[in-house]
Amino acid sequence: RQQAEQKYLEFMDRRLRHEPVAVPLGQASLADVCEKYMQQLEQRHQGGDISASYLDRSRRMLDHFLNFIGSRVPFATVGELCLEDYRTRVLSKLCSAEDRDAITPWTAKDRLSHVKTFVTWAYEMHLLEQMPRNLSKFARVEMPEPKPKIFTVEECDGPGLADSRRVDFTPLWIPGR
Repeated sequence: RQQAEQKYLEFMDRRLRHEPVAVPLGQASLADVCEKYMQQLEQRHQGGDISASYLDRSRRMLDHFLNFIGSRVPFATVGELCLEDYRTRVLSKLCSAEDRDAITPWTAKDRLSHVKTFVTWAYEMHLLEQMPRNLSKFARVEMPEPKPKIFTVEECDGPGLADSRRVDFTPLWIPGR
């Protein structure tokens, strides 16, 4: 019993120090593979390849995925059906006024894109035998039409706009100029 406790404490110590932890692929959970991916992203961040905000966003998006699928689920069982269930769940949360957990299309796309990148990485690392067939369209989310603000010449040249202390960073397009 003491030997098992000692092994567990050593494992947790290595994990806290972000050292690689060897887990046989057949025994690896989804959380194990996500952690390995995050370690790789951390190394890329240390090397200056990715920003801290991307690293943080990746962790948050994968945590959302883990919470939906289950962190203890064997990685080998995460396939096309799990990915499609997750995609359906994310898309069902798009901006509905009655749902306080609603998300924007941009957040949905971000969540799906990070999961797609993770699954692609797992395939490239030979952790998956084949690429899920539904991955090519996985992160497609219908975006709303942009609504540009259009100003008249009078609004741009008249008093008030130039004198205003209000700063508007909306791109300005003036027809005919």
